[in-house]
Amino acid sequence: MQLGGESLLSTGFNQPLDSAHRFFIEPRLVFSRSLEDVFRDDERVARYDFQDFLGEFNLGANVGRYGQARIGYLYDERDISVDTGATLMPEGKPVDAGLHVLAELDSRDTAFNPTRGFAAALDYLKSDSSLGADRDWEKAEIGIGMALPLRRDVLWMTLAAGSDFDSDLPGDRMFSVGGPDSFAGFEQGELRVREYWLASTSYLWRIKDLLSIRNHSLYVGVGVTGGEVFDRLDGGEDGELYGGSVFLTGRTLFGPLTVGVGTTSTESWSLWLSVGRPVGHGTILERGVFR
Repeated sequence: MQLGGESLLSTGFNQPLDSAHRFFIEPRLVFSRSLEDVFRDDERVARYDFQDFLGEFNLGANVGRYGQARIGYLYDERDISVDTGATLMPEGKPVDAGLHVLAELDSRDTAFNPTRGFAAALDYLKSDSSLGADRDWEKAEIGIGMALPLRRDVLWMTLAAGSDFDSDLPGDRMFSVGGPDSFAGFEQGELRVREYWLASTSYLWRIKDLLSIRNHSLYVGVGVTGGEVFDRLDGGEDGELYGGSVFLTGRTLFGPLTVGVGTTSTESWSLWLSVGRPVGHGTILERGVFR
């Protein structure tokens, strides 16, 4: 159970198919509600209410020590309504149903602020009327992250990309770009696009050991990001984007902490503060495997 801007109630049952627990099946049920802002020219013009009742049945495999892959059928009844502001996406109650493929690899030494290791994820969805859907579309997203120790400091590198393969992805299913994990100068999910790519690098200087035996340290970081976006929901100009950020982050006695400021080549900027591991619904880089 999760409460907040994105609330959900989820349950699943993981059943191994062999004694080594390499293969498994997993049915899942999820009810979720999220309030998401829609922007135009750096201004919030609407807030949408998305409610989903989702069922999924997966066949999966554990790959080595660090990897897992799943393939299955997904059925999602979605209620789309405007909470406040203008109607920029159609309201209604469409059903999306079809194939879902998810693969993840995670060898990081810790789930937040890793000092070494590699993470990767691939997520593919295809909604098809022949499988019970009201809308036909597909999209895929891939993310890669790496943490390299440099004496007491750390270098982070990330790469992400998403595409709808010219399938006319509905606005409520578009990729949400913006926020500390993509372009820090934008608001969280400020740009809704049908295709994007981005690459970023951050260097973190260790400035204080809080509890070295548990790897609790504070870092000052500087990051730069570059990428491109295409087919924006707000009708804005497609093309290249650049951004930078300065932040303080670390695993403290009170949990993960990050505070920072970022800017972009469009002269947007933002200040953010997060305590704990934030739950996001933007790019694939905000999935648990990268945070």
